[in-house]
Amino acid sequence: MKKLNEKVRAELKKPLGRVCSEKEAVQAAKQAKGRVICVGDSCAYAMLQNSVEPRVIVYDLKTLRKRVSEDVANRLSGLPWKKARAANPAGFITDELFSVLENALGEKERVAIFVEGEEDLAALPALALAEEGELVFYGQPGQGIVCIRVSEETRSKAEKLLREMDDA
Repeated sequence: MKKLNEKVRAELKKPLGRVCSEKEAVQAAKQAKGRVICVGDSCAYAMLQNSVEPRVIVYDLKTLRKRVSEDVANRLSGLPWKKARAANPAGFITDELFSVLENALGEKERVAIFVEGEEDLAALPALALAEEGELVFYGQPGQGIVCIRVSEETRSKAEKLLREMDDA
């Protein structure tokens, strides 16, 4: 299990990729033809509402630590996809979350991962585990949706940040 420390927290205040408007993020996702991973309720909901079906979503039914609306909760929880769950407290990346995400990315069908706790840091293992060329999206509070095309460089950056987190 990894624990967020001040050094990594400071690094994560800067987006790991390009910050997009919802419209730009949806356009990029549509061009990716399903090779999309969304971390966060608002991000996943925006994609689904615009006819984009990511292959994996990671959600916790909260946005900015407040419960999402019933519309968002019903849409995300009601997806007819394979379901998975992982416990992950705020400020951590548990081995369970990492493993569940790794298994989901190996599936042929779409997977919705519900995180009991907080999914905010799940973009790091998603970047470390996703296939080259896939797009990872996550929300950057107050700024928009961060879009990252997985490459050797982005994977290395995510792996470096994971290594720099404290072992817990």
